[in-house]
Amino acid sequence: MKNNNWEKVKEDTLTGKTAARIKKLYEKGEPIKVIIYNNLCVGDVLVMGSSILMLHQQYPGRFITDVACPHRSVYDHNPYIIKLNPNDPETIHLWTTYPLVNRTNQRPVNFMEGYVDWFRTQFDIDLILDTNRPHIFLSKEEKVNNMIEQQYGIKKFWVINAGWKNDYTCKRWSIPYMQEVVNHFKNKITFVQIGQTKPNVNHPPLDNVINLIDKTNVRQLMVLCYHAQGGIGPITCIQHMFAAYNKSGSEKSTTKDVSPYIVLHGAREPVFWTAYHNQKVFSNIGTLPCAANQACWKSRVVPLGDGDKKDKRLCELPMTDSDGRAIAKCMLNIKPKQVIEAIESYHDGGVLKYE
Repeated sequence: MKNNNWEKVKEDTLTGKTAARIKKLYEKGEPIKVIIYNNLCVGDVLVMGSSILMLHQQYPGRFITDVACPHRSVYDHNPYIIKLNPNDPETIHLWTTYPLVNRTNQRPVNFMEGYVDWFRTQFDIDLILDTNRPHIFLSKEEKVNNMIEQQYGIKKFWVINAGWKNDYTCKRWSIPYMQEVVNHFKNKITFVQIGQTKPNVNHPPLDNVINLIDKTNVRQLMVLCYHAQGGIGPITCIQHMFAAYNKSGSEKSTTKDVSPYIVLHGAREPVFWTAYHNQKVFSNIGTLPCAANQACWKSRVVPLGDGDKKDKRLCELPMTDSDGRAIAKCMLNIKPKQVIEAIESYHDGGVLKYE
């Protein structure tokens, strides 16, 4: 199905036509072929995979699933994704979203639950979230090929994301703070800076790092995070990638399965919406008058004058960083010392060792 038909898929889903058709086919007892549409960012596409996994584990043989999304490589090697013919009249085209996000200041639910809730409604089945992390499927070659070791001779490293999008500048942490963290661990930890510069996406290069800005695609980034000891950044796609490699909970795990991520959270989103095991979350909800009892869900620190409606969802406590950039107070209040101590705690505890 061509992209210009995405709006029709969305309309049919939101009006209930798709759900009604799924119900009729489900009653026949034959496998239902479904192409799942998601035009959101990498992190959203990745998190959606947990609900697809639940669909197959809890209703085996009832569904044949494919995805239509701008980041299809997220699902490479995924045994639950089968290439379907979009022009097959028996194929269902399902739009995805997660309206449960609008209740996250009232209900303690995770991002993964948002998709499961949507699938539960659309398929009219008793689907439950029975996993504590996203799931990434890597090939044997990807698990062996550490690009940093191959190119730089360095086996142990941390991935760092210092970038931000103009649509959500409230998620930006201080670049001077980030540089202070990097400098503190000089000769102890190698940091690899990642990101892709696009219109309205910013990734100022840091000093004393391996600079991979604009040098990895999505799949390479996923593999990079697999081989990394840990990561630092805001609420973004690599947070979900590191969570996918944290094999904790009911699965047998060892220190080799620990993939720490330091979440520069602030106060924009509820903590439990993106909370995962083994991740250090620096939230300032409850410490500021603008987020005294709940997340603020604001978009920008100051207006950018680009006509985007996000210019009207502004931070109530905008500050100016030492580099002259506007920054939300909830983010500026996360100090380098806190992040440094969080990284050190994994080494002091014994799950990680320095190079």
